[in-house]
Amino acid sequence: MQLLHGVLAHLVERPGLRKYFYDGVHPPADEPLVAQITEMLADAVNYGCQILGDLPFASAGMAGWEDYGRYLIANSPAFSALVHDQPEWYPELVALLPNEDESAR
Repeated sequence: MQLLHGVLAHLVERPGLRKYFYDGVHPPADEPLVAQITEMLADAVNYGCQILGDLPFASAGMAGWEDYGRYLIANSPAFSALVHDQPEWYPELVALLPNEDESAR
């Protein structure tokens, strides 16, 4: 959780960036800070999901990680693109991607 809070502190400091993670807004191509925060956020959420799988006894208190990952994939074009472009970096997040058949409906 501390890892996630550390990443989210960047959004508190720069509230104008929040829309790229929660409101479905595509970031400008020349916005490197969004790319950096996206990578840190994906690292944190992937780790949270990994721990959920590695420590089943802790699953009751950590179930929200997968929901949060799905939310970011659905609502952050930058986050979704990173997971699609670097699946080997984020295997836990790849598992949360919607099936092609479901997203076409």
